[in-house]
Amino acid sequence: VEKAENGLKVTVTVGGKVVETLDGGVTAVTDASVNGSVAYQVTADGEKLIKLSYVEDGKLYANLPGSGEIVVKDNTKTFRDVEDNWAKPAIDFAASRELFNGVNELDFAPNQAMTRAMLVTVLYRLEGAKSGAASKFADVPADSWYAEAVAWANAEGIVSGKSETLFAPNDDITREQLATILYRYADYKGYDVTQREALSDYIDRDAVSAYAVEAIGWAKAKGLLNMEERMLLPGERVRRRRVADMVMQFCENVIG
Repeated sequence: VEKAENGLKVTVTVGGKVVETLDGGVTAVTDASVNGSVAYQVTADGEKLIKLSYVEDGKLYANLPGSGEIVVKDNTKTFRDVEDNWAKPAIDFAASRELFNGVNELDFAPNQAMTRAMLVTVLYRLEGAKSGAASKFADVPADSWYAEAVAWANAEGIVSGKSETLFAPNDDITREQLATILYRYADYKGYDVTQREALSDYIDRDAVSAYAVEAIGWAKAKGLLNMEERMLLPGERVRRRRVADMVMQFCENVIG
């Protein structure tokens, strides 16, 4: 890593030759002052936000496809309803990477329930995917803001419908559903999903749906589910603030 005219230049060489692309990418580390600090990759078309990044101990860790130039900027979004919220660092993280939008220009609505449509859209943005595919579900209009995200997530096996023809985009997400979707996304990306925490010590372990057992064990092992001692609360509805926190932990503990 060396200084460039407007930022930093990351150069990966093998045998004296510069590698422009690299399977799995390369992690660039630079200084960062706030959790809303993000990296942009400099391209011929301008600057492209690097969403796979996180800040820890004043350092920004950004995943790049290979050699290139990056700039680091503070892209923190300001919401009047999160200043005193415990999840503010996570909300800053998610909003600055443009994974979440506010419900309007002033409010994030941290206590609002997270829906299935919202969650697949967050992952679609994290992936930087451009599906262009049409949803097969009758309750997902082709012109809806979540249509491409639903089509992508379903096609990749990350999220299934409630039936062959219905997706239920406005249904609230539960903790076990969220863990399962993140688990499937991690597996889709090729990340290690073999680590598990046994659920035998949790009082409500029998309340976990059979399909979610492995995912809950993985999410606990990765530090994605942190709630009351000895309680998993698999059926509890998840709020937007909690999803922002889990997405931040996912980037730090799974991607990082």
